[in-house]
Amino acid sequence: MMVLFRYTLETLRRNKYTSLSIMAAILLASTLLYTLCSYGYNQWRWGIEIAEYNGGSWHGELGGNLKQKDLELVDHNIHVKETMVKGPFRSIKLPADASIPYLFLLDADKNYWEEMGEKNGILEGRVPQKPGEVVVSKTFFEKNPQYRLGETLTLPKGKRQLGDENLGTGIYRDGEAFVQNDEETLTLVGKIDVTTPTTVPGYYSMGYLERSAILPEDDLVVYLKMNQMRDIYKVMPEIAETLGIEKDEYGQYKNNFRYNTVLLRYFGIFDPQEPFNPLNYINVIIYGLLIFLSAMAFVLIIQSAFALSAVSQARQLGMFRTVGATPGQIRLTILMQGVLLASIPIPLSLGLGHLFISFMYGLYTDIAGDLLYFPITVRFSWGIAVLAVLVSLATVLLSAFLPARWIAGLSPLEAIRDPEGKQRIKAGRHCCFFSQISGICGQLAFASYRANRRAFRSGIIAMTLCLVLVLSFFSQLLISDLVSERNRQANHYNIRARLQMTEELDPALWEEVKTIPGIVEMAYYSAKRVSLWVSPSQELDAFSEKGGLASIDGGQFSVVERNGKYRIQAEIIGLEPEYFDAWCRRQGIDPVPYYNTGQHRALAMSWAPAHPFSNNNEKAKEFFPFLKLSQGQRLELEEKTDDSMDSDYTFSFDVGAVIDGPPQIDYNPRDYRVIFCVPMETYYAVAEHFQPEYAAASYRTYLLLKTSGADDLAVTQRVREICETDLSTEDVSLYSLEEDRLSNETGGRAMGAVINCIGALLGFIGISHAFSSVTGSMHQRRKEFAMLRSAGMDSAAVRKLLLIEGLRMAIAPVLLAIPIIAAMWAFLLKTTEISWKPFLLQLPVGKMSSYMLAVTAVMWLAYWISSRWIQKDTIIDAVRDETI
Repeated sequence: MMVLFRYTLETLRRNKYTSLSIMAAILLASTLLYTLCSYGYNQWRWGIEIAEYNGGSWHGELGGNLKQKDLELVDHNIHVKETMVKGPFRSIKLPADASIPYLFLLDADKNYWEEMGEKNGILEGRVPQKPGEVVVSKTFFEKNPQYRLGETLTLPKGKRQLGDENLGTGIYRDGEAFVQNDEETLTLVGKIDVTTPTTVPGYYSMGYLERSAILPEDDLVVYLKMNQMRDIYKVMPEIAETLGIEKDEYGQYKNNFRYNTVLLRYFGIFDPQEPFNPLNYINVIIYGLLIFLSAMAFVLIIQSAFALSAVSQARQLGMFRTVGATPGQIRLTILMQGVLLASIPIPLSLGLGHLFISFMYGLYTDIAGDLLYFPITVRFSWGIAVLAVLVSLATVLLSAFLPARWIAGLSPLEAIRDPEGKQRIKAGRHCCFFSQISGICGQLAFASYRANRRAFRSGIIAMTLCLVLVLSFFSQLLISDLVSERNRQANHYNIRARLQMTEELDPALWEEVKTIPGIVEMAYYSAKRVSLWVSPSQELDAFSEKGGLASIDGGQFSVVERNGKYRIQAEIIGLEPEYFDAWCRRQGIDPVPYYNTGQHRALAMSWAPAHPFSNNNEKAKEFFPFLKLSQGQRLELEEKTDDSMDSDYTFSFDVGAVIDGPPQIDYNPRDYRVIFCVPMETYYAVAEHFQPEYAAASYRTYLLLKTSGADDLAVTQRVREICETDLSTEDVSLYSLEEDRLSNETGGRAMGAVINCIGALLGFIGISHAFSSVTGSMHQRRKEFAMLRSAGMDSAAVRKLLLIEGLRMAIAPVLLAIPIIAAMWAFLLKTTEISWKPFLLQLPVGKMSSYMLAVTAVMWLAYWISSRWIQKDTIIDAVRDETI
């Protein structure tokens, strides 16, 4: 065995060209494998960091009205690692010169400030570190410039009351009074990035909670971190049962019982109560498949280099067999060469891969710019490094094992005499048409391909896989962009503003918006959700035959059964009068009776979503009716939409007409619902009788504007200016299709740059292998070309022969890659419901063609260089030299 080991070292030293070629292939392959592993890890870590930055590091929440004794039970649960606690809100009365009368203050303990996301919202100052220190909404400092960080205030503490009702942090109510019960000294230590809507009369603020100061009657919110994260879906319900938390009518625990699903999903933890969804694992599957395909491509790339080396050693290894070496020792010799050749490239690839990842993310950050509100940190993980090393080493060993098994399986006589059992280069009868019309050179090129098809096949397959991987990146990015664009275009209006209000929209504001040039269509509406009880006899026959409301899953849709009747949701939509009148007349309906506030009349329809779980916004418009509604029918409605609401207000609507579809306001609910459309005057008349909190929410108004693409940004800016003149900035939320598209284009360019980097690396690997494969094959075939030249073939004929071979090698990967890519396109387009026409029109033909042309050009270049080298080679040297 020691003799074989010395032979291995001598072979690597003597065959420097082959050794360097294999080492270069291993270096490139392991660099890309580490890059893919590290990229996936950094994307995963980045997602976790964003989730924890925004929402905090917690697994489950129990909130609302837990008491001190409940907190002790949770703390002593053996599955719970740590708890974070928020106390109850307190009302602090501000001086008369403040723009809003109160501070709404809640305290959080040390664990909360360390683990939750609020600490990251501190714009100035620091988090509270002891009782009495508070951070206050930035709106407080903007509207009250007389206050500064570091000031200490002694202010009244108490309750907002209306009669015997405690208003807490609710909206302002006429006749409310502040009942002081103490004073509190506060030090302003920080400004937090939280806006305070004008619908509430207080600024949001947070302080520091000492657990020892918690009173038995205090209402607490508790956040949990588990010892084992995967226990959360098992332990949380057990804790809820122990604490006596009740379930609502939909089978869900009350009291703000929830899971941190955003964070849990990054760790592959999903609610076991939900049906299995393969889409939850699609990214892992695609990523694992990508690494597997890359590894297989590199097996073919590196294997071809090992195969050339093994062929050159076949005679010597055959001689070792004749003196007693076993097939296992022969295999071990080839595998030993693989390990020795990989010992330097694989460790070196970790550094190169990390540099490449850093370069990619730096490029992405530069292009994305301000879109990245959370920075990307490139992290080196020893676990990922070990994984990449193991994958790379397995790739090398598999690459070496294939030719090693072949060589070890040869008899000593076969190994010494003709290890490949190749054909000699001679013309055959069944040459292809191209070979026939290109003369004797074409026939010899065809015969040469058949004789050396093993080396040609590995190079072609390797180049095909690399080409498929590169083109797949571009295709998936394009399809993702098309899905986003389709969903954006699904809406009729391209500008949408949400105004958070507690009273009717000021007509002057609307009139000013109407004067903005560039608006083609416009409307505004408000909506309020109520409930309606229906019986099975009210279902349409077609719907009832399919199971009716009894077959609807109450955990997924808002349908509750009680005593043979079903509570479903209803939506009252109040439309701007001008729009409502025009809409009615287009349907041949007189709008005047719908303004009668004595007995409410509405245009009504029932809506059941045809595709409630589709991510296709076009399909979200598809629905079917499920209830029997008729003109003149009176329907009794309730304000109460769930059992927790303290309301018994009921009212009725007369169905003035049954409509075939909702108004064109981009309203597409994904739940079973009855829709009532009324003019805004009637809507306000209904809303004013709701409970005060719900009535205030009913005045939320949506402005809808349609413009040309060229006018989108200018109109958006002007609408923003008008709305923020009459309302506070925090009360205005504005969406612009063009702004969203520009943001997505910037993000797409950044991601495209990353894909270009990965594609360039893949292309470089494939091209370098093609070049190495061709030149290595030429070295191995020196004797064959020497024989042809000795038989009288001149330099021009040799060059023509090689260029014909090069043409076949160059176009083969492209021809093989095209059907594979087309099949992938068909699958992705069917899955995402994108049609072929827009996809083909926007296909990055230039980029894809450049990669294909690069492959073709490099193959031709490799053969052209080889032809020049072959011509310079002397016949005697070619026959005598057996090394490669």
